[in-house]
Amino acid sequence: MIICEQRSADLRFAIPDQRGSAMALTGIALAEAGQGIVVAARGLAGEAARLLDRSGDRPGLSGALNNLAAIEVISVGPTVLGGVIFYPADQAAQAISGWREATADAPEELTSMINLTAAPPLPFLPESVHGSRVAVVIVCYARDLHKGEAAVAGLRRLGDPIADVLAPMPYLALQQLVDPLWEAGAANYFTSVFLDGVPDLAVDTLVEAHGRSAVPPATCELHVHHLGGAMYRIDKDDTAFPYRRSPFLFNCIVRSQHPAELPPLVERALRTREGMSRFGGGLYVNFSGEGGAERAANPPQTYTRLAEVKHMYDPDNVFRFNQNISPAPEY
Repeated sequence: MIICEQRSADLRFAIPDQRGSAMALTGIALAEAGQGIVVAARGLAGEAARLLDRSGDRPGLSGALNNLAAIEVISVGPTVLGGVIFYPADQAAQAISGWREATADAPEELTSMINLTAAPPLPFLPESVHGSRVAVVIVCYARDLHKGEAAVAGLRRLGDPIADVLAPMPYLALQQLVDPLWEAGAANYFTSVFLDGVPDLAVDTLVEAHGRSAVPPATCELHVHHLGGAMYRIDKDDTAFPYRRSPFLFNCIVRSQHPAELPPLVERALRTREGMSRFGGGLYVNFSGEGGAERAANPPQTYTRLAEVKHMYDPDNVFRFNQNISPAPEY
């Protein structure tokens, strides 16, 4: 098992409790590498804070993290206040600006994002809006539900909702909310940039991109995730995730059931990312369809550190798929 940061890409339309509980990597206490090597992670002290070579072999193994030896578990749910609120496209700028202001003092228990997309054919949406551009607020409040109602009240008043499907629901149901829309066989492309803020010019950039984005049968989604909270409190040098101080993350997804139709969609996605890069920088490695993204997603010092760790535990680069970190030479 290869352990990585929480992959929001795998959650598609739904979102994790990332502001309240940080990321998956943060909770790893011990992980087992090949041949019985146990690696201590952040937050451990004393004897556990060193490598425990139970096999007698050197730590230069042809392996990688494959078992969790210990992980801190955070209780979420089983019921959360979650769901989606759909606003019409002509209110997208108003919705984004209002959402931006609402996130300024949002409690850590509230994780939310904006999604500029086309309305899917879901039963709670009027048929008249199916396939039309919409602005969607996606919400997860993962603690006391009574307090959650007060926390999300402003998100219900960002415009004139087409549909408000925000209610107590099982956490797993929130994660699976639109899984049926992500059928197998499509060609997909992701690109992203961390944002220092969402000023009015960024709002205009998003709305303009939304106005020229693909509509069904192709798919385009422009996400702005609210970060911070528990993620922010972890020191940026404690894990390999260097963007903990960024308050927002922009993610652009394009998708088509016909792979030959994807290249022009990718060009639009890249132009949109370029426009949004004026308001931040970097790249989220899990939101990237480019080869070599592992370098673009990591500052040089972080990449060097990762390459040294890879050399220690996987010098032969056995685990080389996805966004691969090549082992560093001897050091």
